[in-house]
Formats: sequence, C-alpha cells, structure tokens
Amino acid sequence: MSAKVFSGIVYQQIQRPYQHYMFSGFLGLFSNFLFGRMHQIHGFIQGALYLKQVVWQKAMVFLLGAGIASAFYFFVITQMLKVQWLFASVMISCFGIVATFVFTSDLYRKHGQRFFYFGVMLLGFAWINNVHQYWSEEMAIEGAWFWINQNLLLVLLFSAVVSMFLQTSFIAGVIALSLLHLNMISFDAALAMFFGGYIGSPIGTLLVYAKAEKEGQILQLLHCMMRFIVTGFSLVWIKWFSQSSALIFLQKTELLVLMFFAIQVLLLGLYWPFHERVYQALKELFQQETPHALDPYRLFANQPALCFEVAKSYVLEMGNTVRQMLQLLCEPFVEESRDAMIKMDEQYDQVEQMARQINFYLAKINLEELSYFESQRETHWFQISHAFKNISSFMNRNIMEIAGQVKERGIVFDAELWQRVQACHAMLLDNFDRMLANIADEDPEILKSILRNQKQIHSLKEEIKQTYLQKVRSDTDIAIEAAAAFLSLLSQLQFLNISISRLAYPTIDRRKNR
Repeated sequence: MSAKVFSGIVYQQIQRPYQHYMFSGFLGLFSNFLFGRMHQIHGFIQGALYLKQVVWQKAMVFLLGAGIASAFYFFVITQMLKVQWLFASVMISCFGIVATFVFTSDLYRKHGQRFFYFGVMLLGFAWINNVHQYWSEEMAIEGAWFWINQNLLLVLLFSAVVSMFLQTSFIAGVIALSLLHLNMISFDAALAMFFGGYIGSPIGTLLVYAKAEKEGQILQLLHCMMRFIVTGFSLVWIKWFSQSSALIFLQKTELLVLMFFAIQVLLLGLYWPFHERVYQALKELFQQETPHALDPYRLFANQPALCFEVAKSYVLEMGNTVRQMLQLLCEPFVEESRDAMIKMDEQYDQVEQMARQINFYLAKINLEELSYFESQRETHWFQISHAFKNISSFMNRNIMEIAGQVKERGIVFDAELWQRVQACHAMLLDNFDRMLANIADEDPEILKSILRNQKQIHSLKEEIKQTYLQKVRSDTDIAIEAAAAFLSLLSQLQFLNISISRLAYPTIDRRKNR
C-alpha cells in the first residue's frame, strides 16, 4: 500500500499530529523507506520553516529525517537501477519540481506534482523490475496475470475505484508500467489499468469536495470530463501511435511513458485558455482542508508555519493587484475614454474578493491552538491585507471621483506641472514596489529606504503645490474648479503616500517583538 493509507491510519489515532513533531518526523522517514512517496520534500520544507523560527529541535528532526531519506534513495538509484531509467526519472522529477515552484497557480502546481510523481513512478518501476524473479515462481500469481489479461473491463473498473478512493493514479501507473515491462500482462491490460486510475482519480477529488461552491464543482467536473475525452481520444489513436514507423523501435513500456507525457501536455493545452477563470474559481477549494482521511499531505496540512506561508503568498498576490491599480492612477486624468476607470473598478472588485478570502483563511488558522508568536504573525498578515484593501478603496473612490469631475467639466491641467505630478506618481509606485519586496523578505535596509522615500515624495508634493499656488495668484485665467481639482489631487496623493509608508510599521513592530 501507499503512504496515504499508512498516514491515514496514524491520523485516526492522533487528532493533532502537528503537536507530535517527533513522531511526524519519524513517520515521514519511515514512509520513505517503505513506500517511496518522497515525503522528504515536505520534510525539507517543514525543517526550513522551523529553522527560520529558531526552533532547533523540530528543525533538526525534519532536516535530518529528510536528508537520510534522500541519501537512501540515492543509494538505491546508484546500486540497483539502470542508467537510462535513472536519467529519465531524474529529469522528469526535476521538471516537476521546477514547475511546482515556478507557476503561481495552484492548478499548474498540481501538474508539476504529477510530473514529479511520474518520475517517482519510474523509480518504482525499476525497483519492481529487480524483484520480479521472486514473483515468477508462484503459480497463484501466474493465474492472477492470466485473469487480468482476460477481464479488461473489470481491471479498468477496479483500478478506477481504487484510484477514486486514494485520489491518485500513481499506484495504478506504477503497477501497469512494471507488469507490462515484465511481460506479465498484455499491452491492452496495462492500458485498462492505467486509464482506470487516470479516470478515477479526479472523480475521487470531486466527491471529497462535494460541499464546495457550485462553480468549483462544475469546473472540477469539467476536469473529469476532460480526462474522459482525452482517454477516449487516446484509445483511438494508441494503436496508430504504436505502429508508427518513427516509434516502432520503442518498447511498449517506453511507449506508455511517452503517451503519458503526451496526455499531460494535452491537458495543459486544454487548461490554458481557461487558466484565470479556473484558478479564481478553484482557489477557495484548494484552501479548504480536505475531509479525506487518506490525504498524503494531511500530516503537514495543519502546520501553522506552513499555513502562514500560504497566507503570505495570498497577501502578496493581493498586493500585486493593488499595484496594478496604482499603476493606472494617472491614466483616467489624461484619457478621453473611461476604460482606465472601468479597469480600476474591476481590479478593486478583485481586491475585495481577495480580502474576504484572506480573512476567511486567517480565521481558519485562528481555530488552531496558536502560540504568542503565531498569533502575532496572524495579526501581522491581517493588518497588511486590511491596509491593502483600504488603499485600493481610497484610490477607487476618492481619486477616481476627482478624475470623473475632471472629465465631466473638461478640466485640463498645466502640462509642465502634470509632468511633475507623474514624477511624483512614479516615486509612489517605486515605494510601493519596495514595500512589496519588504513584505516578502523583511529587509531592514528596504524599510529605511521606504521611510526615506516617503519624505522625498512629500517634499516634491509640497514643491508642486507651492508652484501651482504661485501660478494661480499670477494667472487669473485658471478656473476655481480646476485649481480645486488639482489641489485636491495633490492632497490625495499625499494621503496615499502616508498610507503606503504605514505598511512598514507592522513589520517594524514584528522586528521589535523578536
């Protein structure tokens, strides 16, 4: 059985496994030796987070456990596996790891994990290849292979049910590829086993998230249907594919590997046009804690350290949306159309939605028993998300109201002074970028530059204001409404400058508490 079943049994005995970090570290190491599910990736992440918090005992358990497990796998690879399968599995696993960390969407991270697991699947295949000689001596096992070759439909259904229960096609893929390579089952039986797991896996996920919002259910159902379509399409062209003159030299197992790659690439292509919509609709679904007791990530799902890293990524994503609003701030004053104002309003709606999701996620974290330091982190991320929402609301309501008045009354600002206002806006945007970098890295030098730039922006704003007031006194042609709009815009920019700089103070308070 896989590490999912083992982890599920342990989870039923321990209601709060994150409190038993010694046992969790041993479990990650033990599941590596027995089941090969590559828990050392999670172990390294967990250990690094504890190391960052200077919790040495917990950090050493996870880092040493993951390191020993990795060393064990390298020993197995160098001693037992063939070089070509080693190369294929390492390359595919590395591609999956890169895809998991490069893509910002959880949807594409899942694809990266699939590639990573497929690389591990090749390792499992190579291991079974080395022990098949012990199986060939049993008559009962030979009878089982004959029954599988004669009952393809039952094999497909059984593989689908098992994969539905485990929510993964990993086991079905390992078994199908391995038995096919050893000539114990036919190519048709391997396809039935492979595609049964491939179809059953997303159905299990859909059943788990049965209480999710309707749009998330529909899109997850669409995912299942896409797998059905791709599977049916593959069964049609698989014989032509296997008889192609360019691929005739491939073994059947290598053909199955290539076919799996082709299916993954095809699914990625089908997802691409709907990337943003699917990501937004399924984000809440990914945030939810799965009720499935056999989830392999369950032992790490309730870790406050990991949860706060997730909250940090959501807050940074929210900050990037606010930055897009800030970047468009001056366009409504110079464009004749209202496209920029409409886009600002749409982005503000996105920020509001993100704020609700972050508040909901932090509220879920607060249900756990948090330490004083963890409570401080929760308050920190709540303050930043609340500040981002206030900044976006201020830009969308106050400054866009001035832009609307300028358009309605046909007000035109002085070209020279407007260039200086745009320079002030560019400095605001640069300061906001520094703030996002500080939130990500918490660098004290960035904090100093933010507060220093705040003073420079204030000085530039005062220079523009004094220059404009002198021009108003000397030029009687400037309308009162135009002067009021321009001075009001300068005041709003000053308030925006203060609001952006205030985002530094939650970080400063955290550093003082440390």
